[in-house]
Amino acid sequence: MGSAVIEYNERMSETDFRLFRSDCTSKSHLCTRIEMKRKGSFIEIFIDVDEPVLKVYSPAGTESLEICRYRVNADRSGLELYVKKPDQTTSMISPEEACKLALHDFLFKPFPSPFAVR
Repeated sequence: MGSAVIEYNERMSETDFRLFRSDCTSKSHLCTRIEMKRKGSFIEIFIDVDEPVLKVYSPAGTESLEICRYRVNADRSGLELYVKKPDQTTSMISPEEACKLALHDFLFKPFPSPFAVR
């Protein structure tokens, strides 16, 4: 998640839409807070310690939203990230895709006005 914030800030360096990342413990001991001072808002991306799920919390919502699930891979060398489809099958996703899913609405809804096509 830190790499995604760094890359975003590099692209947005000439604007006031920069992000700030910090560790937090409000949702679990594996929690990161991403803040955009321009919007006056933040999200918290965390691993739910009660179930194998990566979630995102926004003070604008009432509940944390599931981004993806994770499990130990077959050779036990790491974790696999996956999403459940409506037909109950699973689809593997990369850590980069999980970051995009977690950050998308926070960064782009509403789309930053200086970049909107007129």
